[in-house]
Amino acid sequence: MDELLSEFLSETADRLARLDLDLIRLEHAPEDPALLARIFRVLHTLKGTCGFVGLTRLERIAHAAEERLSRVRNGTEAPTPATVSLILQSLDRIRWILGALETAGVEPPGADDELVAELNEIPDEMPAMPAPEAGAGNPGIAVERSIRVDLDRLDRLMTLAGELILARNQALDLLKSDEDNPFAGQVKRLSQVASDLQDAVMKTRMQPIGQGWARFPRLVRDLARQLGKPIALDLRGGDTELDRELLELIKDPLAHMIRNAADHGLEPAEERRRAGKPETGTIRLEARHEGGMVVIEVADDGRGLPLAKIKARILEQGSATPAQIAAMSAPQLQRYILEPGFSTAATITRLSGRGVGLDVVRANIEMLGGTLRFESEEGQGTRFKLRVPLTLTILQTLVVASAGERFAVPQAATRELLQLQPGTAELVMREGRFTLACRGEMLPAVSLRRLLHLAGPAGPTAAEGHCAVLEVGALRFALLIDRALEISELLVKPVAPILRGIPIFSGATILGDGAVAMLLDPKGIAEMAGLSGASLAMVDPGPLRMRGVA
Repeated sequence: MDELLSEFLSETADRLARLDLDLIRLEHAPEDPALLARIFRVLHTLKGTCGFVGLTRLERIAHAAEERLSRVRNGTEAPTPATVSLILQSLDRIRWILGALETAGVEPPGADDELVAELNEIPDEMPAMPAPEAGAGNPGIAVERSIRVDLDRLDRLMTLAGELILARNQALDLLKSDEDNPFAGQVKRLSQVASDLQDAVMKTRMQPIGQGWARFPRLVRDLARQLGKPIALDLRGGDTELDRELLELIKDPLAHMIRNAADHGLEPAEERRRAGKPETGTIRLEARHEGGMVVIEVADDGRGLPLAKIKARILEQGSATPAQIAAMSAPQLQRYILEPGFSTAATITRLSGRGVGLDVVRANIEMLGGTLRFESEEGQGTRFKLRVPLTLTILQTLVVASAGERFAVPQAATRELLQLQPGTAELVMREGRFTLACRGEMLPAVSLRRLLHLAGPAGPTAAEGHCAVLEVGALRFALLIDRALEISELLVKPVAPILRGIPIFSGATILGDGAVAMLLDPKGIAEMAGLSGASLAMVDPGPLRMRGVA
């Protein structure tokens, strides 16, 4: 593929994303001349560019869409939902052709006669729309201060910045043992510059999360038409920045959750009226920075999770006994929707089912070093909360020690640190295994020494006087450690091939003193320890807390 065609494909993808949003806005603001002029201008540019690079099939579709829109622009046709849907359909066809063009380097064969005929068709009745004001849609020329940079180059810069952070950590570690070092001032200055450089390089990979949400208004519009439900999408925090790679990886999980909310979360208009709600259901998508992470919420004001159906499904699957179900709280019961294959839907639709596939969503988020939690109230709605790191290369970790070895644990999965002491946080035997009793809650306890065969005793040792409470999806458990050392920002490296078959390790890092430490995977720890979390409640204790840690 030549450079001109590659540049055309990249620019056209951006234009089409903006067109989708503007066309949906046009439905709600049909008399906005500036908006109409902007849409027309983009279509006109697309048509001209297609002709310039010799893409005749694309040019024909773009020309027909432009002609249909010109009738709206000159006031002879209204931007009805049917007209907007037809233009959106033409954009979908253009996307499909672009995909084939990117793969094969040439346009796929086809004439698109039926679509072009629909675009050229003149409606039987057309109202005397007001013509746009003179000069509207010509806001002037803005100079774009940006260039396109190959992602591989940015990845290389990110790797080098990570190596610099590693060298900085080593230098700072040396100062800890020699506070009177004559180079202390220079090292601290180097540390500050390295941090600033890391931030600057990270920002080159950052994009407003709203760019990844560009397709969601169109998705919700199509869902509303297919389901026959009036649905509004409320987008907030679109300027929150996230690493481009992560942004791409979370698009599909978010789309899945939006489909679930529209299909099974929101009630039909008549049911909402009977419940005293507005006929239009709302799906809210919100992003914000919180504690060095990006928090994304997907919420709806629908019917919430039906506890009666969840209980019936649990019994049907044999996942718990009636007595166990009776002892569970609402959050404990609701957590079952994150189990593989669990669904309360009476029939499987082609769109979604509340709970179907949410285990995959959770697994994908956890693979990124994030977490997925939710809360739901019957009749009021459901709110999912995703926490993902800003980047996949440099990770906030908790460094812990066990049997003389040091390990790193993702801070995102660490809920709190506790010092074991009678009456406050203590280990007890329950059903043949050690359990942490803390504030009226019983959590399974896993000894890191025993799990990795770092020591021989059958039970916890006297040295294991601390524990880190970890959360993995539906499961919360206590990891017994000798002590917690520090919270540190570390460069993550892939696991060596010889260790990739061990699920407890998800990466490796180099500490400030040059020693290698393995990055622990909380999910792998739970699997190796044989833990199951379906019956445990989701409790959000807030930010990481240090309790009695020496």
